[in-house]
Amino acid sequence: PNSRTVTANGPWEWRQAVRSQVRRQVDWVKVSAPFEREEIAAAVDEAHREGLRVAIDSFGEYSEWAVAAGVDSLEHTLDMSDATVTLMAKHKTGFVPTLTAFRNLLTRGYPPAGIPAGAFYYTFSRRYPIDFQANLRHVRDAYKAGVRIGVGTDIPFENERLYPASYYEELGYLREAGLSNKDVLASATRIGADILGMGDKLGTIEAGKIADLIVLGGNPEQDLSALKDVRYVVAGGKVAVSPD
Repeated sequence: PNSRTVTANGPWEWRQAVRSQVRRQVDWVKVSAPFEREEIAAAVDEAHREGLRVAIDSFGEYSEWAVAAGVDSLEHTLDMSDATVTLMAKHKTGFVPTLTAFRNLLTRGYPPAGIPAGAFYYTFSRRYPIDFQANLRHVRDAYKAGVRIGVGTDIPFENERLYPASYYEELGYLREAGLSNKDVLASATRIGADILGMGDKLGTIEAGKIADLIVLGGNPEQDLSALKDVRYVVAGGKVAVSPD
């Protein structure tokens, strides 16, 4: 726990927890299982009343309850049911699978945190084994159901070592889950912006939006690896990186 984290019990305390974040002038509220149906419903209602969006870090039946309560984005893929996928499509819930995070836990762990490779150790949801094929299947089912899928990696350690490679890996995993190259690019741009509630500012090249662009040496719709061949970076309408 830290100054950004509040532990609460009961619907009224969950409302108070959201209000404490409102006073910190946050843009998003992230809630985490476990909780009761009434608790998550109260938190979402309070956040939406204040114009804030809600992301949920969840698993199992808690995800289903959260989506039914109206959360804006579901992060991660542990033990996702068919009912949850159906509800996400119905409520237009955003979904950020963070497949890379789970893959890292299986293959390398997070040494700086003392987390060894092989499973989901030292967390509240540690009773769930990581089945990477099941994670891919969850994304595939969500994609087929029309759920909006965004790109995220959820890597809390060793950022200087793991990026940008992990970002490219995440795109590759989405492709492996069945998304076309075009759909992967949409997830990384337009859909991601929409999930964030920033579709009016980011995600597409249109007049009036923030001019953050990259110019590539190839066509990523044909080959996603072209994203690694960055020739120009335009930030806020000004060239920040160029071949010169």
